[in-house]
Amino acid sequence: MFTSPLSRCTALAAFCGYNDAVPDRRLLEMNFGDWEMQPYDIQNPVMKEWFTDYLHRTTPNGESFQDLYRRVAGFLSEMKTKNYNNLLVFTHGGVLISARIFAGVIRFEQAFEERLPYGSVITLDI
Repeated sequence: MFTSPLSRCTALAAFCGYNDAVPDRRLLEMNFGDWEMQPYDIQNPVMKEWFTDYLHRTTPNGESFQDLYRRVAGFLSEMKTKNYNNLLVFTHGGVLISARIFAGVIRFEQAFEERLPYGSVITLDI
């Protein structure tokens, strides 16, 4: 069992009976930098520009989606070397999207087309 180190994930893991879930920083949500804790406003010209190339553009003082994907892919690649039969991860939406890309379920271009509801449980073969 692994978890993002953010309290909303560690608390959920504990609530589900997994107090021993291992925190891993690679499971953090995308760093939106200056946009953290701000309203989601696609009309903002800077945000609109970012969405034209979210795969490669970084958010102001944050990271790009590609940066997030690389973190998640690194985590999942490492987990594959461990020969685990199953892996349980408590994490965030962007990480789940990246994991689905890694597993070949969706393509990069589909990353923001399909938003998973909060509290989603997904199963992937990696």
